[in-house]
Amino acid sequence: MLRSILLATKSSRGEQIVYQYPELGLPLADVLTPQRSDAKFELWIDDLVFLGNPVHQRDGQWIKKRLSSETSPMTMFHLVFAVDVAYKERGAIYDVITQLTFALTYEQARSDYVWKACEEIMSTGDSALASVIRQTYDALSRGDTAHLVINQINLSLSIPREIFSATLRRDKHVFLSSVRSFGEDDGDPLLLPHWALLLLDDPETILGQLPPGSSPMLIKFVKAIRPTMSFSQLGLPLHDVSTLARHLVHWRFALPIRPLHVRNVYTTSPTAVMSRLHDDTATFSQRFPTVPSLPRMLTALGKRIAPFSALVPSKDHRALYLDVLAWLLRRGWLIELRTFVWIKVPAEVKRAVRPDDKEVDEETVIAEPYAASAVERKYLSYIAALHPEDQPAFDRMVKYFNGNHAMEKVLVRENLTRKTVRRVLEVYDDYLIKQYTW
Repeated sequence: MLRSILLATKSSRGEQIVYQYPELGLPLADVLTPQRSDAKFELWIDDLVFLGNPVHQRDGQWIKKRLSSETSPMTMFHLVFAVDVAYKERGAIYDVITQLTFALTYEQARSDYVWKACEEIMSTGDSALASVIRQTYDALSRGDTAHLVINQINLSLSIPREIFSATLRRDKHVFLSSVRSFGEDDGDPLLLPHWALLLLDDPETILGQLPPGSSPMLIKFVKAIRPTMSFSQLGLPLHDVSTLARHLVHWRFALPIRPLHVRNVYTTSPTAVMSRLHDDTATFSQRFPTVPSLPRMLTALGKRIAPFSALVPSKDHRALYLDVLAWLLRRGWLIELRTFVWIKVPAEVKRAVRPDDKEVDEETVIAEPYAASAVERKYLSYIAALHPEDQPAFDRMVKYFNGNHAMEKVLVRENLTRKTVRRVLEVYDDYLIKQYTW
Protein backbone atom coordinates (compact mmCIF):
# COMPACT_ATOMS: atom_id res chain seq x y z
CA MET A 1 0.00 0.00 0.00
CA LEU A 2 1.23 3.50 -0.85
CA ARG A 3 1.47 5.49 2.37
CA SER A 4 2.88 8.88 1.35
CA ILE A 5 4.74 10.86 -1.32
CA LEU A 6 7.45 13.22 -0.13
CA LEU A 7 9.56 15.93 -1.80
CA ALA A 8 12.98 16.44 -0.22
CA THR A 9 15.46 19.13 -1.30
CA LYS A 10 18.97 20.33 -0.55
CA SER A 11 19.60 24.03 -1.11
CA SER A 12 21.11 27.13 0.44
CA ARG A 13 18.40 26.69 3.08
CA GLY A 14 19.73 23.29 4.04
CA GLU A 15 18.10 19.86 3.82
CA GLN A 16 14.32 19.96 3.94
CA ILE A 17 11.19 17.90 3.46
CA VAL A 18 9.39 20.62 1.55
CA TYR A 19 6.14 18.71 1.08
CA GLN A 20 4.63 15.37 1.99
CA TYR A 21 1.18 13.96 1.37
CA PRO A 22 -0.16 12.58 3.60
CA GLU A 23 1.98 13.65 6.54
CA LEU A 24 4.09 10.91 8.13
CA GLY A 25 5.43 12.95 11.03
CA LEU A 26 8.95 11.50 10.78
CA PRO A 27 12.26 13.46 10.83
CA LEU A 28 13.50 12.37 7.40
CA ALA A 29 15.19 15.38 5.80
CA ASP A 30 18.71 14.13 6.37
CA VAL A 31 18.22 10.51 5.25
CA LEU A 32 16.19 11.45 2.15
CA THR A 33 18.87 13.80 0.78
CA PRO A 34 21.78 11.43 0.08
CA GLN A 35 25.15 12.68 -1.06
CA ARG A 36 25.96 12.65 -4.78
CA SER A 37 23.96 9.61 -5.85
CA ASP A 38 21.59 9.35 -8.78
CA ALA A 39 21.04 5.62 -8.30
CA LYS A 40 17.82 4.03 -7.13
CA PHE A 41 17.12 4.82 -3.49
CA GLU A 42 15.64 2.35 -1.02
CA LEU A 43 15.44 2.83 2.74
CA TRP A 44 13.64 0.66 5.30
CA ILE A 45 12.34 2.30 8.50
CA ASP A 46 10.12 0.16 10.73
CA ASP A 47 7.15 -0.97 8.59
CA LEU A 48 7.84 1.46 5.73
CA VAL A 49 10.07 1.34 2.66
CA PHE A 50 11.10 4.65 1.06
CA LEU A 51 11.74 4.47 -2.69
CA GLY A 52 13.13 7.17 -4.92
CA ASN A 53 15.63 8.35 -7.49
CA PRO A 54 17.49 11.43 -6.18
CA VAL A 55 18.58 14.08 -8.70
CA HIS A 56 21.68 16.22 -8.17
CA GLN A 57 22.83 19.32 -10.01
CA ARG A 58 26.29 18.81 -11.51
CA ASP A 59 28.40 21.63 -12.86
CA GLY A 60 25.36 23.85 -13.06
CA GLN A 61 23.41 21.26 -15.03
CA TRP A 62 20.36 19.21 -14.10
CA ILE A 63 20.49 17.31 -17.38
CA LYS A 64 23.79 16.35 -18.97
CA LYS A 65 24.85 18.66 -21.82
CA ARG A 66 21.89 20.95 -21.11
CA LEU A 67 22.68 24.15 -19.23
CA SER A 68 19.97 25.28 -16.86
CA SER A 69 18.12 28.36 -18.01
CA GLU A 70 18.20 29.84 -14.52
CA THR A 71 20.59 29.64 -11.58
CA SER A 72 18.98 27.84 -8.66
CA PRO A 73 20.00 27.77 -5.00
CA MET A 74 18.74 24.15 -4.97
CA THR A 75 21.42 21.53 -5.59
CA MET A 76 19.31 18.38 -5.36
CA PHE A 77 15.72 17.22 -5.11
CA HIS A 78 14.29 13.83 -4.34
CA LEU A 79 10.74 12.62 -4.93
CA VAL A 80 10.15 9.72 -2.53
CA PHE A 81 7.33 7.19 -2.35
CA ALA A 82 6.72 5.55 1.04
CA VAL A 83 5.09 2.11 0.86
CA ASP A 84 4.36 -0.70 3.29
CA VAL A 85 7.10 -3.29 3.70
CA ALA A 86 4.73 -5.97 2.37
CA TYR A 87 3.91 -4.01 -0.79
CA LYS A 88 4.71 -6.25 -3.78
CA GLU A 89 4.60 -3.73 -6.64
CA ARG A 90 7.88 -1.94 -5.88
CA GLY A 91 9.16 -2.43 -9.43
CA ALA A 92 6.05 -0.75 -10.80
CA ILE A 93 6.39 2.06 -8.24
CA TYR A 94 9.98 2.62 -9.40
CA ASP A 95 8.68 2.96 -12.97
CA VAL A 96 6.27 5.67 -11.83
CA ILE A 97 9.02 7.42 -9.84
CA THR A 98 11.36 7.33 -12.84
CA GLN A 99 8.82 8.87 -15.21
CA LEU A 100 7.71 11.54 -12.76
CA THR A 101 11.25 12.39 -11.68
CA PHE A 102 12.41 12.71 -15.28
CA ALA A 103 9.56 15.13 -16.07
CA LEU A 104 10.42 17.21 -13.00
CA THR A 105 14.13 17.19 -13.88
CA TYR A 106 13.40 18.36 -17.41
CA GLU A 107 11.20 21.22 -16.20
CA GLN A 108 13.70 22.13 -13.48
CA ALA A 109 16.44 22.40 -16.12
CA ARG A 110 14.18 24.37 -18.44
CA SER A 111 12.55 26.84 -16.07
CA ASP A 112 13.63 26.17 -12.44
CA TYR A 113 10.17 24.64 -11.99
CA VAL A 114 10.84 22.47 -8.94
CA TRP A 115 12.62 25.15 -6.93
CA LYS A 116 10.03 27.82 -7.71
CA ALA A 117 7.31 25.37 -6.61
CA CYS A 118 9.24 24.70 -3.40
CA GLU A 119 9.48 28.40 -2.65
CA GLU A 120 5.75 28.75 -3.22
CA ILE A 121 5.04 25.83 -0.88
CA MET A 122 7.27 27.31 1.82
CA SER A 123 5.54 30.66 1.37
CA THR A 124 1.87 29.65 0.97
CA GLY A 125 1.74 25.94 1.80
CA ASP A 126 0.68 24.94 -1.69
CA SER A 127 1.74 24.98 -5.35
CA ALA A 128 1.06 23.34 -8.70
CA LEU A 129 3.70 20.72 -7.85
CA ALA A 130 2.04 20.00 -4.51
CA SER A 131 -1.19 19.45 -6.43
CA VAL A 132 0.62 17.02 -8.75
CA ILE A 133 1.85 15.07 -5.72
CA ARG A 134 -1.66 14.90 -4.25
CA GLN A 135 -3.18 13.83 -7.57
CA THR A 136 -0.58 11.10 -7.96
CA TYR A 137 -1.08 9.76 -4.46
CA ASP A 138 -4.88 9.80 -4.63
CA ALA A 139 -5.05 8.14 -8.05
CA LEU A 140 -2.50 5.41 -7.36
CA SER A 141 -4.05 4.67 -3.96
CA ARG A 142 -7.38 4.03 -5.69
CA GLY A 143 -5.73 1.92 -8.37
CA ASP A 144 -6.54 4.56 -10.99
CA THR A 145 -4.39 6.44 -13.48
CA ALA A 146 -2.98 9.85 -12.52
CA HIS A 147 -3.33 12.28 -15.43
CA LEU A 148 -0.88 15.07 -14.65
CA VAL A 149 0.12 18.43 -16.11
CA ILE A 150 3.67 19.35 -15.11
CA ASN A 151 4.28 22.81 -16.51
CA GLN A 152 4.32 21.99 -20.23
CA ILE A 153 4.34 18.19 -19.90
CA ASN A 154 1.25 15.96 -19.93
CA LEU A 155 1.87 12.69 -18.13
CA SER A 156 -0.32 9.66 -17.32
CA LEU A 157 0.94 7.34 -14.60
CA SER A 158 -0.43 4.11 -13.18
CA ILE A 159 0.65 0.81 -11.69
CA PRO A 160 0.63 -1.60 -14.66
CA ARG A 161 -1.38 -4.77 -14.38
CA GLU A 162 -2.03 -7.86 -16.44
CA ILE A 163 -5.13 -7.68 -18.59
CA PHE A 164 -7.96 -10.07 -17.80
CA SER A 165 -11.46 -10.07 -19.14
CA ALA A 166 -14.40 -9.16 -16.97
CA THR A 167 -15.20 -12.81 -16.32
CA LEU A 168 -14.83 -12.88 -12.57
CA ARG A 169 -14.48 -9.75 -10.51
CA ARG A 170 -12.66 -9.88 -7.18
CA ASP A 171 -12.54 -6.20 -6.35
CA LYS A 172 -12.64 -2.85 -8.06
CA HIS A 173 -9.62 -3.33 -10.26
CA VAL A 174 -8.87 -7.07 -10.36
CA PHE A 175 -10.74 -9.25 -12.82
CA LEU A 176 -10.04 -12.95 -12.70
CA SER A 177 -11.24 -16.21 -14.18
CA SER A 178 -10.66 -19.83 -13.30
CA VAL A 179 -9.86 -20.29 -16.99
CA ARG A 180 -7.86 -17.67 -18.79
CA SER A 181 -10.15 -15.73 -21.09
CA PHE A 182 -7.54 -15.89 -23.79
CA GLY A 183 -4.88 -18.55 -23.95
CA GLU A 184 -1.50 -18.66 -25.61
CA ASP A 185 -3.17 -19.74 -28.85
CA ASP A 186 -5.47 -16.72 -28.81
CA GLY A 187 -2.90 -13.97 -28.39
CA ASP A 188 -3.47 -10.44 -27.18
CA PRO A 189 -7.24 -9.73 -26.88
CA LEU A 190 -6.65 -6.12 -27.88
CA LEU A 191 -5.42 -7.34 -31.26
CA LEU A 192 -8.27 -9.77 -31.90
CA PRO A 193 -11.11 -8.48 -34.11
CA HIS A 194 -13.81 -10.52 -32.33
CA TRP A 195 -13.21 -8.92 -28.90
CA ALA A 196 -14.91 -5.84 -27.49
CA LEU A 197 -14.47 -3.28 -24.72
CA LEU A 198 -16.58 -2.78 -21.61
CA LEU A 199 -16.31 0.81 -20.38
CA LEU A 200 -16.11 0.92 -16.59
CA ASP A 201 -18.11 4.14 -16.38
CA ASP A 202 -20.46 6.20 -18.52
CA PRO A 203 -18.80 7.61 -21.66
CA GLU A 204 -19.49 11.18 -20.53
CA THR A 205 -17.69 10.55 -17.22
CA ILE A 206 -14.71 8.95 -18.95
CA LEU A 207 -14.47 11.78 -21.48
CA GLY A 208 -14.25 14.21 -18.57
CA GLN A 209 -11.37 12.22 -17.05
CA LEU A 210 -9.23 11.75 -20.17
CA PRO A 211 -5.75 13.30 -20.05
CA PRO A 212 -5.47 16.89 -21.26
CA GLY A 213 -4.82 17.11 -24.96
CA SER A 214 -6.33 13.72 -25.79
CA SER A 215 -6.63 13.14 -29.52
CA PRO A 216 -9.96 13.69 -31.31
CA MET A 217 -9.74 10.07 -32.49
CA LEU A 218 -9.64 8.82 -28.87
CA ILE A 219 -12.64 10.96 -27.98
CA LYS A 220 -14.53 9.66 -31.02
CA PHE A 221 -13.52 6.10 -30.09
CA VAL A 222 -14.91 6.42 -26.54
CA LYS A 223 -18.21 7.68 -27.97
CA ALA A 224 -18.35 4.83 -30.50
CA ILE A 225 -17.61 1.92 -28.15
CA ARG A 226 -20.44 -0.47 -27.42
CA PRO A 227 -19.95 -3.64 -25.35
CA THR A 228 -22.09 -5.45 -27.93
CA MET A 229 -19.81 -4.49 -30.83
CA SER A 230 -16.60 -6.31 -31.68
CA PHE A 231 -13.51 -4.37 -32.74
CA SER A 232 -14.13 -5.42 -36.34
CA GLN A 233 -17.53 -3.70 -36.27
CA LEU A 234 -16.21 -0.27 -35.28
CA GLY A 235 -15.20 0.69 -38.81
CA LEU A 236 -11.60 1.53 -37.87
CA PRO A 237 -8.32 -0.22 -38.76
CA LEU A 238 -7.58 -2.90 -36.17
CA HIS A 239 -4.17 -1.36 -35.41
CA ASP A 240 -5.81 1.97 -34.49
CA VAL A 241 -8.48 0.20 -32.43
CA SER A 242 -5.81 -1.78 -30.58
CA THR A 243 -3.81 1.37 -29.77
CA LEU A 244 -6.83 3.30 -28.53
CA ALA A 245 -8.21 0.35 -26.57
CA ARG A 246 -4.83 -0.22 -24.92
CA HIS A 247 -4.85 3.36 -23.64
CA LEU A 248 -8.31 2.96 -22.10
CA VAL A 249 -7.42 -0.36 -20.47
CA HIS A 250 -4.12 1.02 -19.16
CA TRP A 251 -5.93 4.00 -17.65
CA ARG A 252 -8.52 1.72 -15.95
CA PHE A 253 -11.35 3.04 -18.09
CA ALA A 254 -12.22 -0.24 -19.84
CA LEU A 255 -11.70 -3.98 -19.97
CA PRO A 256 -11.54 -6.37 -22.93
CA ILE A 257 -14.51 -8.73 -23.08
CA ARG A 258 -16.34 -11.00 -25.45
CA PRO A 259 -19.14 -8.91 -26.98
CA LEU A 260 -22.29 -8.96 -24.86
CA HIS A 261 -25.14 -10.95 -26.33
CA VAL A 262 -28.50 -12.05 -24.98
CA ARG A 263 -27.72 -15.61 -26.10
CA ASN A 264 -24.65 -15.75 -23.84
CA VAL A 265 -25.03 -17.39 -20.46
CA TYR A 266 -24.40 -15.31 -17.35
CA THR A 267 -24.76 -16.12 -13.68
CA THR A 268 -24.25 -14.42 -10.34
CA SER A 269 -20.60 -13.92 -9.44
CA PRO A 270 -19.22 -15.95 -6.51
CA THR A 271 -17.06 -12.97 -5.56
CA ALA A 272 -19.69 -10.24 -5.72
CA VAL A 273 -19.27 -7.72 -2.90
CA MET A 274 -22.44 -8.35 -0.91
CA SER A 275 -21.85 -5.33 1.31
CA ARG A 276 -22.72 -3.18 -1.71
CA LEU A 277 -26.07 -4.86 -2.34
CA HIS A 278 -28.17 -2.30 -0.46
CA ASP A 279 -26.66 0.73 -2.18
CA ASP A 280 -26.51 -0.93 -5.59
CA THR A 281 -30.14 -2.02 -5.29
CA ALA A 282 -31.19 1.61 -4.85
CA THR A 283 -28.97 2.77 -7.72
CA PHE A 284 -30.23 -0.05 -9.95
CA SER A 285 -33.86 0.83 -9.28
CA GLN A 286 -33.24 4.50 -10.10
CA ARG A 287 -31.39 3.66 -13.29
CA PHE A 288 -33.71 0.89 -14.49
CA PRO A 289 -37.13 1.60 -12.92
CA THR A 290 -39.07 -0.70 -15.28
CA VAL A 291 -36.85 -3.74 -14.66
CA PRO A 292 -37.24 -6.20 -11.75
CA SER A 293 -35.18 -5.27 -8.69
CA LEU A 294 -31.50 -6.15 -8.45
CA PRO A 295 -32.05 -8.98 -5.91
CA ARG A 296 -34.75 -10.51 -8.13
CA MET A 297 -32.51 -10.30 -11.19
CA LEU A 298 -29.61 -11.95 -9.37
CA THR A 299 -31.86 -14.68 -8.00
CA ALA A 300 -33.29 -15.43 -11.43
CA LEU A 301 -29.84 -15.60 -13.02
CA GLY A 302 -28.45 -17.80 -10.25
CA LYS A 303 -31.29 -20.34 -10.28
CA ARG A 304 -30.54 -22.09 -13.55
CA ILE A 305 -28.19 -22.10 -16.50
CA ALA A 306 -29.93 -20.37 -19.39
CA PRO A 307 -29.21 -17.65 -21.95
CA PHE A 308 -29.67 -14.10 -20.68
CA SER A 309 -32.53 -13.79 -23.19
CA ALA A 310 -34.66 -15.88 -20.82
CA LEU A 311 -35.07 -12.71 -18.74
CA VAL A 312 -35.88 -10.41 -21.66
CA PRO A 313 -39.68 -9.96 -21.95
CA SER A 314 -39.70 -9.16 -25.69
CA LYS A 315 -37.58 -7.95 -28.59
CA ASP A 316 -38.62 -4.40 -27.73
CA HIS A 317 -36.87 -4.78 -24.36
CA ARG A 318 -33.61 -6.15 -25.77
CA ALA A 319 -31.65 -2.86 -25.84
CA LEU A 320 -32.74 -2.02 -22.28
CA TYR A 321 -31.71 -5.43 -20.95
CA LEU A 322 -28.34 -5.24 -22.68
CA ASP A 323 -27.77 -1.98 -20.79
CA VAL A 324 -28.78 -3.82 -17.62
CA LEU A 325 -26.33 -6.62 -18.44
CA ALA A 326 -23.45 -4.18 -19.00
CA TRP A 327 -24.21 -2.46 -15.69
CA LEU A 328 -24.31 -5.78 -13.79
CA LEU A 329 -20.99 -6.88 -15.27
CA ARG A 330 -19.41 -3.50 -14.62
CA ARG A 331 -20.46 -3.63 -10.98
CA GLY A 332 -19.20 -7.20 -10.57
CA TRP A 333 -22.58 -8.86 -9.95
CA LEU A 334 -22.39 -11.23 -12.91
CA ILE A 335 -19.90 -13.47 -14.66
CA GLU A 336 -20.15 -15.07 -18.07
CA LEU A 337 -20.28 -18.83 -18.18
CA ARG A 338 -18.64 -20.75 -20.99
CA THR A 339 -19.41 -24.20 -22.28
CA PHE A 340 -16.88 -27.03 -22.38
CA VAL A 341 -17.81 -30.35 -23.99
CA TRP A 342 -16.69 -33.98 -24.00
CA ILE A 343 -18.15 -36.69 -26.24
CA LYS A 344 -19.39 -39.90 -24.66
CA VAL A 345 -20.09 -43.25 -26.29
CA PRO A 346 -23.07 -45.07 -24.75
CA ALA A 347 -23.07 -48.85 -24.70
CA GLU A 348 -25.83 -48.99 -27.35
CA VAL A 349 -23.59 -47.13 -29.81
CA LYS A 350 -20.79 -49.59 -29.15
CA ARG A 351 -23.12 -52.54 -29.70
CA ALA A 352 -24.37 -51.01 -32.97
CA VAL A 353 -20.82 -50.49 -34.24
CA ARG A 354 -19.38 -53.74 -32.85
CA PRO A 355 -22.30 -56.19 -32.57
CA ASP A 356 -20.00 -59.19 -32.11
CA ASP A 357 -18.09 -57.70 -29.19
CA LYS A 358 -19.60 -58.77 -25.87
CA GLU A 359 -17.46 -56.36 -23.79
CA VAL A 360 -19.31 -53.19 -24.70
CA ASP A 361 -21.58 -52.73 -21.70
CA GLU A 362 -19.97 -49.58 -20.29
CA GLU A 363 -20.26 -45.96 -21.44
CA THR A 364 -16.90 -44.36 -22.18
CA VAL A 365 -15.58 -40.91 -23.00
CA ILE A 366 -13.36 -40.17 -25.99
CA ALA A 367 -10.64 -38.08 -24.39
CA GLU A 368 -9.12 -36.67 -27.60
CA PRO A 369 -11.45 -36.85 -30.63
CA TYR A 370 -8.76 -35.22 -32.79
CA ALA A 371 -6.45 -38.16 -32.08
CA ALA A 372 -9.12 -40.87 -31.81
CA SER A 373 -8.23 -44.50 -32.31
CA ALA A 374 -9.63 -46.48 -35.25
CA VAL A 375 -12.46 -47.86 -33.12
CA GLU A 376 -13.22 -44.43 -31.62
CA ARG A 377 -13.39 -42.96 -35.12
CA LYS A 378 -16.06 -45.53 -35.98
CA TYR A 379 -18.04 -44.48 -32.91
CA LEU A 380 -17.73 -40.81 -33.91
CA SER A 381 -18.84 -41.55 -37.47
CA TYR A 382 -21.86 -43.47 -36.20
CA ILE A 383 -22.89 -40.67 -33.82
CA ALA A 384 -22.38 -37.97 -36.47
CA ALA A 385 -24.54 -39.85 -39.00
CA LEU A 386 -27.49 -39.95 -36.62
CA HIS A 387 -28.34 -36.37 -37.72
CA PRO A 388 -27.32 -36.03 -41.39
CA GLU A 389 -28.35 -32.38 -41.69
CA ASP A 390 -26.15 -31.39 -38.78
CA GLN A 391 -23.26 -33.75 -39.53
CA PRO A 392 -21.09 -31.17 -41.40
CA ALA A 393 -21.14 -28.81 -38.42
CA PHE A 394 -20.59 -31.70 -36.00
CA ASP A 395 -17.56 -32.84 -37.99
CA ARG A 396 -16.06 -29.34 -37.74
CA MET A 397 -16.69 -29.08 -34.01
CA VAL A 398 -15.95 -32.60 -32.78
CA LYS A 399 -12.18 -32.08 -32.49
CA TYR A 400 -12.90 -29.48 -29.79
CA PHE A 401 -14.96 -31.89 -27.67
CA ASN A 402 -12.11 -32.65 -25.26
CA GLY A 403 -13.02 -30.28 -22.41
CA ASN A 404 -10.27 -27.81 -23.28
CA HIS A 405 -12.04 -25.45 -25.66
CA ALA A 406 -14.93 -23.12 -24.83
CA MET A 407 -17.68 -23.45 -27.43
CA GLU A 408 -18.00 -19.67 -27.40
CA LYS A 409 -14.44 -19.54 -28.75
CA VAL A 410 -14.99 -22.37 -31.20
CA LEU A 411 -17.76 -20.55 -33.03
CA VAL A 412 -15.34 -17.67 -33.74
CA ARG A 413 -12.43 -19.92 -34.68
CA GLU A 414 -14.55 -22.05 -37.04
CA ASN A 415 -16.65 -19.11 -38.28
CA LEU A 416 -19.88 -20.76 -37.16
CA THR A 417 -23.08 -19.03 -36.19
CA ARG A 418 -24.47 -19.18 -32.68
CA LYS A 419 -27.51 -20.94 -34.07
CA THR A 420 -25.37 -23.67 -35.65
CA VAL A 421 -23.38 -24.30 -32.47
CA ARG A 422 -26.53 -24.32 -30.37
CA ARG A 423 -28.19 -26.72 -32.79
CA VAL A 424 -25.27 -29.20 -32.68
CA LEU A 425 -25.19 -29.15 -28.89
CA GLU A 426 -28.93 -29.74 -28.76
CA VAL A 427 -29.39 -32.54 -31.31
CA TYR A 428 -26.34 -34.48 -30.12
CA ASP A 429 -27.12 -33.87 -26.46
CA ASP A 430 -27.44 -37.59 -25.62
CA TYR A 431 -23.80 -38.08 -26.62
CA LEU A 432 -22.26 -35.00 -25.00
CA ILE A 433 -21.10 -34.12 -21.52
CA LYS A 434 -21.30 -30.36 -20.94
CA GLN A 435 -19.68 -28.32 -18.25
CA TYR A 436 -20.37 -24.65 -17.62
CA THR A 437 -17.65 -22.70 -15.90
CA TRP A 438 -16.37 -19.16 -15.58
